[in-house]
Amino acid sequence: MSKSNYRLVKLLFLSFMGLWLLTTLFPFYWQIITA
Repeated sequence: MSKSNYRLVKLLFLSFMGLWLLTTLFPFYWQIITA
């Protein structure tokens, strides 16, 4: 695996994790804010 490929995979993984965190944690924060 080349270095550029590794960086691309890492970037995709990080963005995916960020999206997952947003979709899972945002409703909890919303409930706390609106409660």
